Amino acid sequence: MIKCEQQRVEENNWVIELLHDRGTHNHTLIVYPEGHRGVSGLSQGAKEVVREMNDAQAKPKNIMVAIKNKFPDEHPNMRHIYNFKEKMRREGSEGRNVVEQMLHLAREHDYINWVSCSDRTSKVISRAFLGHPAMVEVLRTYPLVIGLYSTYKTNRYGFPFLEIVGVTPTNQNFLIAYAFMKDETAASYRPLGVTEVVAIKLYTYF
Repeated sequence: MIKCEQQRVEENNWVIELLHDRGTHNHTLIVYPEGHRGVSGLSQGAKEVVREMNDAQAKPKNIMVAIKNKFPDEHPNMRHIYNFKEKMRREGSEGRNVVEQMLHLAREHDYINWVSCSDRTSKVISRAFLGHPAMVEVLRTYPLVIGLYSTYKTNRYGFPFLEIVGVTPTNQNFLIAYAFMKDETAASYRPLGVTEVVAIKLYTYF
């Protein structure tokens, strides 16, 4: 119903003209509103579903099924869910980046943790060690068998991810601690305490 055009007589001068009945729409009106982002976005109720299921570690595809079952008249897509999950992550981290948030949560939940940088002047982390106190207590009960296992290219930083695992007398594994390292040299292992005296290093926390 509205036409806007720029006048050629004077630059940067725009004219708005009401068309009334002099114009026709170049396509028919939309019958299904799924394609409109404003209509297809997550409602407040759907956002609560995403929030609750995200806290329960549910996968996005399962969250989508739950929303469709609970709100059949809404038409969100997977991108809406991913965007809202990212928004919640940013709100929860209060401006911290991924590494800062990881260390913040570790200290908040009393994890055994320490980090080291490449040199004293650098702020680039080269090693990070995390261990849950409850698992250290389990280690104190079953300290005889300890295994180390490292994976590659499983994170965005390309650091080897080291898992330290214990074994109970009933052949049940339990995760003692884990670490990120820049490489697998002896120099990277030694500061983390994951040498042959890993148990002693963990006990020093107490």
